Amino acid sequence: MAWIPGEDLLMNGDLEWKGKLKADEPVNFSASIRLPREGEWRIYVQGDYPTNDRLPFPDSVGIAITDEGSYFGLE
Repeated sequence: MAWIPGEDLLMNGDLEWKGKLKADEPVNFSASIRLPREGEWRIYVQGDYPTNDRLPFPDSVGIAITDEGSYFGLE
């Protein structure tokens, strides 16, 4: 597994956001990245509770990029 810092892939947008979320109000985040080669990639996102009394909660999305196209949702 190769770990590449997000800053090395970022084309535009911001990789960090801090603020307060309200219940039942959606929030959109956007960043454009360029992956260095074909393959299966997993992008990780991490959040934290404001009281810091709980561990951060990570999540990820899988992306596959091939010469035939790309798709989300790796198993």
